[in-house]
Amino acid sequence: MGKVLIYLVTIICAIVGLSTFRRIRANMKYLFKWINDGYLTVYKRQAKWKRYGMNLFGVLSVIFATLITYERTLRLTDRRVDGEFFLLFIGITIVVLFLIYLVLGILFEIVIVLDKIVNAMRKTMITTKILVSFGILAVYLGVALYSAKEIKECIWVCYIGLMISYILNIQVLMKIVSNPMCFLRDSKTFRYADKHQQNRDGVIIILGAIFVLCMLILNLYLAVIFIRFSSKGAYLCSSGQPITNWSLFYYTVISFTTIGYGDIVPTNIPSQFMAIVISVTSVLCLIIFMSSILGIKDKLSKQGEES
Repeated sequence: MGKVLIYLVTIICAIVGLSTFRRIRANMKYLFKWINDGYLTVYKRQAKWKRYGMNLFGVLSVIFATLITYERTLRLTDRRVDGEFFLLFIGITIVVLFLIYLVLGILFEIVIVLDKIVNAMRKTMITTKILVSFGILAVYLGVALYSAKEIKECIWVCYIGLMISYILNIQVLMKIVSNPMCFLRDSKTFRYADKHQQNRDGVIIILGAIFVLCMLILNLYLAVIFIRFSSKGAYLCSSGQPITNWSLFYYTVISFTTIGYGDIVPTNIPSQFMAIVISVTSVLCLIIFMSSILGIKDKLSKQGEES
């Protein structure tokens, strides 16, 4: 009983103590408002009968989570139902429901932001390029993780698909570099009514750019995996540990950030050529691309002043 009280009091006091800091309290209010807006946006978009279904799903989810928490709490207390059990059960239930609320809210907001990114793109050609590239990468990644043997049987087709995806991503990237406002409709004639709209558009541009950047990294990662599939010993670990998909993802990200610890080494011409491609792409993205994105705020501010 005492241990449970210590945990609960510590957690409650930590939350209350952190909330006394003005900046943290403001950020917490913004987070909850952001999540609540996401719930309301998703809820209002649905038809009336779907809203009833969502309400029913929410109630059933709470009941299901409560029952699971009850069973887990019984295991923790060796199936002793006493005051400590109920105190622990209430505390865990509150934490679990709160985490479900946060996770679902964040997922809803991510979906809404991605929807805004796609719908706010001024030119449909950009949308088509991103969707085609995303489709290629999603299918290739799923098949590569599920069945490497099938990838090996059509490795050259996969190389062609990756090349197409890479070219499309680079084209979108260069479009963002030349005109970061390309993610917005009527970017040349639009004038901001308030600063909040200006900030929202800035967030949409940056998130869209990050999404393209992540697809480019995924593209390079799949190329590294396919090189490993097509030639044994293409990559070696200096510590002698076996090369896995995770270690190759680590290698891709580390190489892309130009850090390069040297713990995973390309050993043949295809893998070394891929290392060069990753390095050149990272320079293109992290220098030219990021400098262009950092200039978005100035462009948005100028448009705000002109309006």
